[in-house]
Amino acid sequence: MPTQITNLILVICSILSVSVGIKILLTKDKSFSDTILAFVMFFVSIWSLAIDFTTVQIQVSASVFLFSSAVMAMSLVLLYVLSFASFFDKKKNLLAVLIPAIVVAIITMIPHTTLTSVERIDNHVISKYGPFFLLYNLAIITYAVLIGVYYRKILPHLRENLRIQLKYTIISLSIAGIFTLFATIILPSSGISDFVYFGPLSMLFLVAGISYGLSRHRLLGAQVIASELLSITLVLVVLVWLVVNFSIFNFALFACVIIISFLFIRSSILAAEERLVIEKKEQQLQKDKIELQSLDKLKDEFIMMATHELSTPLSIIQAKLSMVFDEKAYVLSDKDKDFLKPIYLSSKRATVLFSKIIQIVNLESSNFALIKEKSDFIALTKQSIKYAGELARIKNIQIVASLPSSDSLEKLAIDEKKIKQVVDSMIDNAIVFSNPDSKIELDVKVEKENVIFSITDNGRGISSEDKVHIYEKFYQMDRFDEKNPTEQQGSGLSLFIDKRIIELHGGKTWFESEPDKGSTFYFSLPLD
Repeated sequence: MPTQITNLILVICSILSVSVGIKILLTKDKSFSDTILAFVMFFVSIWSLAIDFTTVQIQVSASVFLFSSAVMAMSLVLLYVLSFASFFDKKKNLLAVLIPAIVVAIITMIPHTTLTSVERIDNHVISKYGPFFLLYNLAIITYAVLIGVYYRKILPHLRENLRIQLKYTIISLSIAGIFTLFATIILPSSGISDFVYFGPLSMLFLVAGISYGLSRHRLLGAQVIASELLSITLVLVVLVWLVVNFSIFNFALFACVIIISFLFIRSSILAAEERLVIEKKEQQLQKDKIELQSLDKLKDEFIMMATHELSTPLSIIQAKLSMVFDEKAYVLSDKDKDFLKPIYLSSKRATVLFSKIIQIVNLESSNFALIKEKSDFIALTKQSIKYAGELARIKNIQIVASLPSSDSLEKLAIDEKKIKQVVDSMIDNAIVFSNPDSKIELDVKVEKENVIFSITDNGRGISSEDKVHIYEKFYQMDRFDEKNPTEQQGSGLSLFIDKRIIELHGGKTWFESEPDKGSTFYFSLPLD
């Protein structure tokens, strides 16, 4: 490879390396680790140029920058790795790491103390080293070992994006260092100088690896880095071409390349900034979501605790009053009964309400799971009709059921307890909201791959305003009888619970209703 092309590649790679370093320093969101990395890029660029001038151009005077920049770069890489550690102390680690490196760098900058001469004999590079070459190697090896030790210790404890940044930085530095060391020092010292021109190419590994790591860390956008490096490379190549072949046309072309490169970089930066704004909003939304989930969990825990604490005394009150009104264990005057009956009814409603609140908390919990088993849905429905018969007889309501035989319908994989709760709830609602001396129609049929349950009452129906909110928690519909509101005023939770249970089974709930024409409530369950 001609020396001119080698020098051109080296200059371009060095400028790219310095550009990445400057880009890091100009970034607003940079960390202390990123600042250290920027200076690593600067010293590596000096180191690469010094290697070329020392071994390719055979200028021994450049070696003072070769050894000093290498020691400083290695010390900064160690400091960079340590900066990711939880035990990192900025002041203490800066002094402990940099002071020895500065001392060694100053010693190696003394002419002819580390490298005394470099000669090219029969296309072989022959180097003669000074008394402090051993000190230089000892410093480099010490820093390399410490980098490896702390890298392996710190890497597993980092977040994914930081782990990627550190990993790619160390890998790219290692590849660049080993590649250059073999191409320009070890192989030439062994009499193999054919690859000395490839030393500068190691900078490509370095710039590419660090840029990729930084882009994954979100410090630099990959598109911005690519556009900047591509534009700088293009401008440099055209500039060299212009110097070699100067003309007015070529100069105009060079100016156009500069303008296009500027616009290209600017558009990439604007696009990256827009993506950054979107990412920050998404991160904030995710953070808010986690906070809301945490608050919702605390809310559920509080409701569960409060409900349990309140239900205990209410159960005692209800049990005592039940002995009076239901079991006739105590004889009270009509005046005493009139005084105690509202307390008894209210305690019963409160107990039911607390039970439903606990059900909702459990149904909405991520830990809730249905206990499914093959069940006879028809037998379950008949049992619910039987238990609702007493309430229906009180209002003289006839329940007309159209049910297929149990043999004609295969058993369903359902949580029998939960599905029976839904069927009981729908039958009770139909009775409660139907007019006395009327009829309720209950129907079960199979349509396609689903079992469809429906129940039709003859009540006041549901207004258009209520239809939108009917399945919402605590929503009270305005369809109860004003003459007997206590009987029909519910908790506003039954329909919500029914819908949730059916949806957990993979089914659907819906209804049809018109004012003064009654209502029909449906739910479906999959046969599979």
